[in-house]
Amino acid sequence: MRLAVALAIALALTALAPGASANDGERVMILTHAPSRCLTTEVLIRQIRALGGALRPANEDEPSRRIEITIAKETWGYDVLLALRDRAGQVTERRVQASDCAAAGKAASLLAVLALDEAPPEPEPAPEEPGDAPSPSPSPAPREPSPSFWPAPVADDGGTTGMTVRRVKVGRLGSGGLLLSGTYGISNDLQEDASVRLVGVARVVSTTRIGLSLGLDHELRDAKRDGLRYDTAGWSGRASGVIAWGAPWDDFPIGFLGEVGVAAGEQHGTAYERRPGPISPDFGGCYGECLDDGPGRRTEATFVSPFFSWALLFQLPFKWSPVRPVAGLTGSWTPLAPHGSVTTAGVTLGMAWQAW
Repeated sequence: MRLAVALAIALALTALAPGASANDGERVMILTHAPSRCLTTEVLIRQIRALGGALRPANEDEPSRRIEITIAKETWGYDVLLALRDRAGQVTERRVQASDCAAAGKAASLLAVLALDEAPPEPEPAPEEPGDAPSPSPSPAPREPSPSFWPAPVADDGGTTGMTVRRVKVGRLGSGGLLLSGTYGISNDLQEDASVRLVGVARVVSTTRIGLSLGLDHELRDAKRDGLRYDTAGWSGRASGVIAWGAPWDDFPIGFLGEVGVAAGEQHGTAYERRPGPISPDFGGCYGECLDDGPGRRTEATFVSPFFSWALLFQLPFKWSPVRPVAGLTGSWTPLAPHGSVTTAGVTLGMAWQAW
């Protein structure tokens, strides 16, 4: 906030100053290291002059002060570094952060103007007349410190007598990464369902991420269909597209992940015939239909089915590590599974790696 106020004051003051021409001001070497869409050396010089800064671009072989601007893309935005080197070789650095590329270029221009106005231009050495003996230069008189808009370094106690530049770590949007998780659930047959997943995503818009998921499921079935009871088990592979928000891809503790894909696998086990049983008013008999006590027959089935799943995820957002533990609640629906559709609900545990 203080930096924003300082830059706003500087902009207001420099707006009142007349624009500098190409022949005004001291000679200054200007260098930029930034994406061209954010800032170039030519644009920086024009913006400095438009803000009232007086300078003439210097060549490498000319004695001059040197301003070097570096703009780097980070996951949370853009980092702007200004390095001011005087003729004695002393370097002063200041760093600010910007949310987007255009703001980074404007911040760099304002910092350059403030840096040039911080100290008076260093006098260029006067040419010596032939035959003149060099005379000792008088000691400069001490100057009273003058107020400055240049952001002052932060003191150990957190306070300064001038403006303050503070690096504030904002919540990262992140980009993408990998999630390896295991899930344990119960199906609508009241049977166990266990799976393992590998998910990879990348950020596309704001906090929205899309990606791919590969999984392997082990399913138990106790389904009743077409006069038979199927007691089966089997494996299926799953591939899906993913859309996700929040955890574990950024620093927010809660996130959501949705999947739409295809499952393919097999089920094998035993099919038991069902026969009508006695209806009894007491507890000695069974009600409705009773299962045959005899042995069943071997059964196998393969299937390909679409599936839909979701997960509500929670993470511990360690700021110092790209690897985070993840837990959550999950659900899925496979409509064309053998012996009828399968709906499951369960819990998941895993580890996320913000890889890129």
